[in-house]
Amino acid sequence: VSQVRLAVPKIRSHILRSLDRRSLPPPTNGTNGVEEPGKATDDVVFEAKNPAQFRDPARITATKRGITLWQDFLPRSVILVTGNKNFWSAACEDGSVYVWTPAGRRLLNALVVEAQPVILECRGWWILCITAIGMCYVWNIKTLSSPHPPISLAPILEIAIHSLQSQATSAPGVTSAHLNSGGHIIVTLSNGDGYSYSPSMFVWQRISEAWWAVGSQYWNSNDSSVSS
Repeated sequence: VSQVRLAVPKIRSHILRSLDRRSLPPPTNGTNGVEEPGKATDDVVFEAKNPAQFRDPARITATKRGITLWQDFLPRSVILVTGNKNFWSAACEDGSVYVWTPAGRRLLNALVVEAQPVILECRGWWILCITAIGMCYVWNIKTLSSPHPPISLAPILEIAIHSLQSQATSAPGVTSAHLNSGGHIIVTLSNGDGYSYSPSMFVWQRISEAWWAVGSQYWNSNDSSVSS
Protein backbone atom coordinates (compact mmCIF):
# COMPACT_ATOMS: atom_id res chain seq x y z
CA VAL A 1 0.00 0.00 0.00
CA SER A 2 1.41 3.36 -1.00
CA GLN A 3 2.09 5.93 1.71
CA VAL A 4 1.08 8.73 -0.68
CA ARG A 5 -2.31 8.98 -2.36
CA LEU A 6 -3.21 11.77 -4.76
CA ALA A 7 -6.62 12.36 -6.30
CA VAL A 8 -7.03 10.98 -9.83
CA PRO A 9 -8.73 13.31 -12.36
CA LYS A 10 -12.20 12.38 -13.49
CA ILE A 11 -12.44 10.91 -16.97
CA ARG A 12 -14.14 13.46 -19.23
CA SER A 13 -15.73 12.82 -22.60
CA HIS A 14 -13.73 15.63 -24.25
CA ILE A 15 -10.32 17.00 -23.30
CA LEU A 16 -8.95 19.99 -25.21
CA ARG A 17 -5.51 21.55 -25.25
CA SER A 18 -4.31 24.44 -27.39
CA LEU A 19 -0.90 26.00 -27.93
CA ASP A 20 -2.63 29.28 -27.08
CA ARG A 21 -5.03 28.69 -24.19
CA ARG A 22 -6.99 31.84 -25.08
CA SER A 23 -8.13 30.32 -28.37
CA LEU A 24 -10.09 27.53 -26.68
CA PRO A 25 -13.89 27.85 -26.50
CA PRO A 26 -15.34 28.20 -22.98
CA PRO A 27 -16.69 24.97 -21.46
CA THR A 28 -20.42 24.42 -21.48
CA ASN A 29 -22.61 24.27 -18.39
CA GLY A 30 -23.60 20.68 -18.96
CA THR A 31 -23.15 17.84 -16.53
CA ASN A 32 -19.89 15.88 -16.18
CA GLY A 33 -17.86 18.93 -17.27
CA VAL A 34 -18.17 18.13 -20.96
CA GLU A 35 -16.39 20.59 -23.23
CA GLU A 36 -17.36 21.42 -26.79
CA PRO A 37 -15.00 20.36 -29.57
CA GLY A 38 -12.60 22.99 -30.84
CA LYS A 39 -14.13 25.74 -32.94
CA ALA A 40 -12.48 27.32 -35.95
CA THR A 41 -9.26 28.96 -34.79
CA ASP A 42 -5.87 29.84 -36.20
CA ASP A 43 -4.22 27.81 -33.47
CA VAL A 44 -3.76 24.04 -33.41
CA VAL A 45 -6.19 22.36 -31.00
CA PHE A 46 -5.34 18.95 -29.56
CA GLU A 47 -8.47 16.98 -28.66
CA ALA A 48 -8.97 13.65 -26.90
CA LYS A 49 -12.43 12.10 -27.17
CA ASN A 50 -13.06 9.23 -24.78
CA PRO A 51 -15.44 6.43 -25.74
CA ALA A 52 -18.86 5.87 -24.22
CA GLN A 53 -18.30 2.11 -24.20
CA PHE A 54 -15.39 0.47 -22.40
CA ARG A 55 -14.30 -1.63 -25.37
CA ASP A 56 -14.16 1.29 -27.81
CA PRO A 57 -10.89 3.19 -28.36
CA ALA A 58 -10.20 6.81 -27.48
CA ARG A 59 -9.74 9.13 -30.46
CA ILE A 60 -6.94 11.69 -30.61
CA THR A 61 -7.34 14.56 -33.08
CA ALA A 62 -5.33 17.65 -33.96
CA THR A 63 -7.29 20.36 -35.79
CA LYS A 64 -6.57 23.82 -37.17
CA ARG A 65 -9.30 26.16 -38.38
CA GLY A 66 -11.73 23.28 -38.09
CA ILE A 67 -9.68 21.07 -40.44
CA THR A 68 -8.32 17.78 -39.12
CA LEU A 69 -4.52 17.64 -39.39
CA TRP A 70 -4.14 14.09 -38.08
CA GLN A 71 -5.79 11.59 -35.78
CA ASP A 72 -4.86 8.51 -33.81
CA PHE A 73 -6.57 5.95 -31.59
CA LEU A 74 -5.65 4.70 -28.13
CA PRO A 75 -6.93 1.53 -26.43
CA ARG A 76 -7.70 3.24 -23.09
CA SER A 77 -9.49 6.39 -21.99
CA VAL A 78 -7.38 9.54 -21.77
CA ILE A 79 -7.08 11.35 -18.43
CA LEU A 80 -4.68 14.21 -19.17
CA VAL A 81 -3.15 15.92 -22.21
CA THR A 82 -0.38 18.45 -22.66
CA GLY A 83 1.75 19.80 -25.46
CA ASN A 84 3.71 22.63 -27.02
CA LYS A 85 5.30 23.44 -30.36
CA ASN A 86 7.67 20.46 -30.01
CA PHE A 87 5.26 17.61 -29.26
CA TRP A 88 1.84 16.52 -27.97
CA SER A 89 1.34 14.07 -25.13
CA ALA A 90 -1.57 12.16 -23.57
CA ALA A 91 -1.81 10.04 -20.41
CA CYS A 92 -4.30 7.17 -20.13
CA GLU A 93 -6.08 5.53 -17.24
CA ASP A 94 -3.88 2.44 -17.42
CA GLY A 95 -0.72 4.46 -16.71
CA SER A 96 0.43 4.76 -20.32
CA VAL A 97 1.89 8.02 -21.66
CA TYR A 98 1.97 8.62 -25.42
CA VAL A 99 3.96 11.28 -27.30
CA TRP A 100 3.41 12.57 -30.85
CA THR A 101 5.26 14.99 -33.08
CA PRO A 102 3.35 18.10 -34.25
CA ALA A 103 2.73 16.20 -37.50
CA GLY A 104 1.12 13.26 -35.69
CA ARG A 105 3.91 10.66 -35.76
CA ARG A 106 4.50 8.75 -32.54
CA LEU A 107 7.91 9.70 -31.22
CA LEU A 108 8.40 6.54 -29.17
CA ASN A 109 6.59 3.59 -27.68
CA ALA A 110 4.11 4.07 -24.86
CA LEU A 111 5.74 5.00 -21.55
CA VAL A 112 4.19 2.87 -18.79
CA VAL A 113 4.13 4.06 -15.16
CA GLU A 114 2.88 2.28 -12.05
CA ALA A 115 -0.31 4.29 -11.36
CA GLN A 116 -2.73 6.69 -13.00
CA PRO A 117 -1.12 10.02 -13.92
CA VAL A 118 -2.59 12.96 -11.99
CA ILE A 119 -0.36 15.78 -13.30
CA LEU A 120 1.06 16.02 -16.83
CA GLU A 121 3.05 19.13 -17.73
CA CYS A 122 5.61 20.05 -20.37
CA ARG A 123 8.16 22.76 -21.08
CA GLY A 124 10.44 22.83 -24.07
CA TRP A 125 11.49 19.23 -24.66
CA TRP A 126 10.76 18.18 -21.07
CA ILE A 127 7.73 16.22 -19.78
CA LEU A 128 6.72 15.96 -16.12
CA CYS A 129 4.39 13.15 -15.07
CA ILE A 130 3.21 12.71 -11.46
CA THR A 131 1.26 9.57 -10.60
CA ALA A 132 -1.45 8.89 -8.04
CA ILE A 133 1.06 7.41 -5.58
CA GLY A 134 3.24 10.53 -5.71
CA MET A 135 6.01 9.36 -8.05
CA CYS A 136 7.51 12.04 -10.31
CA TYR A 137 8.91 11.21 -13.74
CA VAL A 138 10.86 13.66 -15.91
CA TRP A 139 11.76 12.84 -19.50
CA ASN A 140 13.66 14.70 -22.20
CA ILE A 141 11.90 13.84 -25.44
CA LYS A 142 14.69 15.22 -27.62
CA THR A 143 17.45 13.07 -26.11
CA LEU A 144 15.14 10.24 -24.93
CA SER A 145 16.66 10.38 -21.46
CA SER A 146 15.86 11.35 -17.88
CA PRO A 147 17.93 13.58 -15.58
CA HIS A 148 17.24 11.38 -12.54
CA PRO A 149 15.35 8.23 -11.50
CA PRO A 150 11.68 8.49 -10.52
CA ILE A 151 11.32 10.34 -7.23
CA SER A 152 8.57 10.47 -4.62
CA LEU A 153 6.62 13.45 -3.32
CA ALA A 154 6.51 11.81 0.12
CA PRO A 155 9.35 13.88 1.67
CA ILE A 156 7.71 17.23 0.90
CA LEU A 157 4.27 15.98 1.96
CA GLU A 158 5.52 15.69 5.58
CA ILE A 159 5.78 11.91 5.45
CA ALA A 160 8.38 12.07 8.23
CA ILE A 161 5.68 13.29 10.62
CA HIS A 162 2.92 10.88 9.61
CA SER A 163 4.95 7.75 8.77
CA LEU A 164 4.69 6.33 12.31
CA GLN A 165 0.89 6.45 12.35
CA SER A 166 -1.02 3.34 11.34
CA GLN A 167 -4.04 5.13 9.90
CA ALA A 168 -4.35 7.52 6.98
CA THR A 169 -3.94 11.21 7.81
CA SER A 170 -4.33 14.41 5.80
CA ALA A 171 -1.28 16.16 4.42
CA PRO A 172 -0.61 19.33 2.40
CA GLY A 173 -2.03 19.22 -1.12
CA VAL A 174 -0.17 19.90 -4.34
CA THR A 175 -1.42 23.18 -5.82
CA SER A 176 0.91 23.20 -8.83
CA ALA A 177 3.82 21.26 -10.31
CA HIS A 178 5.90 22.59 -13.20
CA LEU A 179 9.31 22.36 -14.83
CA ASN A 180 11.83 25.15 -15.20
CA SER A 181 13.94 25.65 -18.32
CA GLY A 182 16.54 23.17 -17.03
CA GLY A 183 14.03 20.38 -16.45
CA HIS A 184 13.96 20.73 -12.65
CA ILE A 185 10.69 20.05 -10.84
CA ILE A 186 9.06 22.98 -9.01
CA VAL A 187 6.19 22.06 -6.66
CA THR A 188 4.01 24.35 -4.55
CA LEU A 189 1.83 23.05 -1.73
CA SER A 190 -1.38 24.24 -0.12
CA ASN A 191 0.45 25.18 3.09
CA GLY A 192 2.44 27.85 1.24
CA ASP A 193 5.72 25.99 0.93
CA GLY A 194 7.58 25.64 -2.36
CA TYR A 195 10.10 22.95 -3.29
CA SER A 196 12.57 22.23 -6.05
CA TYR A 197 14.20 18.88 -6.78
CA SER A 198 17.97 18.89 -7.20
CA PRO A 199 19.01 16.19 -9.73
CA SER A 200 22.67 16.59 -8.75
CA MET A 201 22.09 15.88 -5.04
CA PHE A 202 18.97 13.68 -5.46
CA VAL A 203 17.03 15.55 -2.79
CA TRP A 204 14.16 18.00 -2.42
CA GLN A 205 15.08 21.56 -1.45
CA ARG A 206 12.66 23.97 0.20
CA ILE A 207 12.84 27.26 -1.69
CA SER A 208 9.87 29.04 -0.11
CA GLU A 209 8.59 28.61 3.42
CA ALA A 210 5.34 30.08 4.70
CA TRP A 211 6.60 29.93 8.29
CA TRP A 212 9.00 32.80 7.65
CA ALA A 213 6.08 35.05 6.78
CA VAL A 214 5.10 35.16 10.46
CA GLY A 215 8.04 37.31 11.52
CA SER A 216 9.08 38.92 8.25
CA GLN A 217 8.38 42.59 7.62
CA TYR A 218 8.51 41.95 3.88
CA TRP A 219 5.64 39.44 4.05
CA ASN A 220 3.46 41.27 6.59
CA SER A 221 1.06 43.50 4.68
CA ASN A 222 -0.31 44.99 7.92
CA ASP A 223 3.02 46.52 8.93
CA SER A 224 2.74 50.27 8.59
CA SER A 225 6.52 50.66 8.34
CA VAL A 226 6.51 49.02 4.93
CA SER A 227 5.62 51.47 2.19
CA SER A 228 3.21 50.61 -0.61
